[in-house]
Amino acid sequence: MDLIAPFCGSARTSLHNQVFLEGVKSALLSARGISSAGSGEGGRPAQDDKVRTWSASEKEVGLKAFGRVYAGWGFSQAFYREKLYESVLGFKDLEHFMIDFWEKWATSKGDPEDSEYEVANMKPGRGRIEAFPSIWGHWAGGPGDSKEDVQWLDEKLKTFLKDIASCREDFARGILESMRSSKID
Repeated sequence: MDLIAPFCGSARTSLHNQVFLEGVKSALLSARGISSAGSGEGGRPAQDDKVRTWSASEKEVGLKAFGRVYAGWGFSQAFYREKLYESVLGFKDLEHFMIDFWEKWATSKGDPEDSEYEVANMKPGRGRIEAFPSIWGHWAGGPGDSKEDVQWLDEKLKTFLKDIASCREDFARGILESMRSSKID
């Protein structure tokens, strides 16, 4: 692959993200009365708990708890402070947003510092980072609810593709000039 324009991702799970994941995992496991076995590990079932599949009720309770924990991380403080869940997404109030967005999202599933570190460890000229100027948290750039985010991303991608085209033209021109100058009469 010659080009990639990832947005919203990381090459490695930071300690901060491990803390977040431990929280949502613990909320999910609590529906079965299971404690976490620690960060990066599974659950620690009670001694009398046999290995079995989750009941429908356990899945629903656990996934709803997962969604509510994720809600505090999925969007920024400014998103909640400005009540974008009402004014932009059309939810009646916070509780309806928690139920009809977060719980629904969770039950439908069967940070710039880290990225700056990743880019700093790439070979020179191999990457750059531009953080979304957004209050939409993990939803920055998608799924299309913030028109400003979509416009910002579109502009950045257009610039990226123009820069790549320009680099390729310069490269091709350099090869042609090199071939011409090394031509033997």
